[in-house]
Formats: sequence, structure tokens, C-alpha cells
Amino acid sequence: MPATEVIPDAWVQALNGERIHTLYDGIGNDFLFELQDRDVGNLFSYGLPPPDRTLLNADLVVVVKEDWSAAKTFWQGVGVQPLVDGVSPYVDLGNGSPNVVMTQLTSLQGQSVRVYTFVRSILGEVQEERCMARLVVNETYLGPQYSDFNAFTCSQALR
Repeated sequence: MPATEVIPDAWVQALNGERIHTLYDGIGNDFLFELQDRDVGNLFSYGLPPPDRTLLNADLVVVVKEDWSAAKTFWQGVGVQPLVDGVSPYVDLGNGSPNVVMTQLTSLQGQSVRVYTFVRSILGEVQEERCMARLVVNETYLGPQYSDFNAFTCSQALR
């Protein structure tokens, strides 16, 4: 995506020129490399986050789990009920579930935190981490309300 297509939404503007502080769980190098390659505006901090980065001081969180049941268990362990509630409806859906749930939270400091929860397999098809990264970049640059990127379709196209 060319930098000229960036439409900074309120979330990006609230960062005041700071890089996006990321927190990850369950991602691999394919995600990290794709994130760096697609981030033409240099908005993201790259590589794995520092050890002191937590949900309390992150701007964007990406979690990848095997299925929605594992995602629910993970968020229950973290203890943030809106994240548990966000993935719970999909635990029993199986093949009818989405491949990502994005939840926007407000931190104790009043900052908006975007949390993306992905599952590795939908309809028996493994989801590409590169497509997960593309979705995150696309929604960051355009805003979730304007993005029509579909990581599931992307994964199918890359096979």
C-alpha cells in the first residue's frame, strides 16, 4: 500500500508520531517479516517486544491460537473479560467462525489498545501469518471501518 493511501484515523493520530508499541503471542517470523515489509509509513516497532511490554503499555496486541477454544482459555488466563467475551461466541461454531476478532480496549491510562485474536485454521485450512500481518497493517493504515482486507481469502490465494 503506498504511503499516500494512509488515512490516519483517530487511533493512529493519538500516537502523536510515536511508533506503535506491539505485543505478540503465538506469532512467528513470517508475521514479523511481513509486518516490516508492508509498513511503508514506519509506524510499527519491529521484532519481538521488550520483556517489560504488557497489555498495560502496548498499543496493539496480536495473539494467534490454534482454535477459538484455546483463544478463550488464553484470554481467561489474562483476565480481561471483554477479550474473553469477544472470542466466546465462536468456540462452538467450528467451521462457521471468523478467522480474526478485533477488540478495541481502553487502557488504565485512557489509551485505546487494539487487540487482534487470530486462529491458525479455518474450515480446515491453515491461515498464513503473512496474511494476518497484512490485515493488521491494512486496518492500521486505513482504519478498521474502511478496511476490506480478508486474511482468509489472502491465505487461500497464497496456496
